[in-house]
Amino acid sequence: MGGSVSGVEQDENGNLTFSPEKFVLGFLGGAAGSKAVMSGKYAIMRRMEARNKDKKLYNVFKAIDSSAKYGSKMNLVGKENLNADTLAYALAKNKRFAINKLDENTARVLGFKYPQDVRRSIDPSDVIHTLNRHGIDSNLVKLSGQKPVTLDDIAKYQDYADNATHKGVSKGKRQESVSVSANQLDSEYYVIIEQIRKGQNELGFKTMYFERGILNDEKFNKLLKK
Repeated sequence: MGGSVSGVEQDENGNLTFSPEKFVLGFLGGAAGSKAVMSGKYAIMRRMEARNKDKKLYNVFKAIDSSAKYGSKMNLVGKENLNADTLAYALAKNKRFAINKLDENTARVLGFKYPQDVRRSIDPSDVIHTLNRHGIDSNLVKLSGQKPVTLDDIAKYQDYADNATHKGVSKGKRQESVSVSANQLDSEYYVIIEQIRKGQNELGFKTMYFERGILNDEKFNKLLKK
């Protein structure tokens, strides 16, 4: 497959190595036409490599590719399989997917009609937004000095959200209902925002970011009122 692809390197023996982070940086910085070509090549090469060398990962890619787009028919790829590699592949294929089911008690608290079957999902467009807004090359990060969000951070978003000390429900910019989770980490704190999609019975990743300073109840209440 001709032409270089960001995030893919080949040694003198023809062995391929993949860097999800480099692929995403190339994707975010590329022009619209080149993004489509590069993404297509990356996805094909990554899937072929997994088919030959990592059957478990290959099955995860197949689950992403064959999944329904919304609701209860979405394939579950498993929280243990959510990592930078699978996120980069989903971004390359422009595929939203479900990770696992939300804890039933949490689903009840959030007001879902069918709490036993709520899927936690993630959409490539929200990953792109998060990295553009809060990633290493974002102007906001450069000006504020806040810690940049990485693919690895996004892959761990459920752990961040589930272990947060501050949790609440708010409204997004389009008046959609969102779950907000925050917690202190040393001299900074993180914020995870997930969209409550009751129509699709999903709790979907929306964005995350880090802020410098000390989190307290007053700051968190301001977050909920933004």
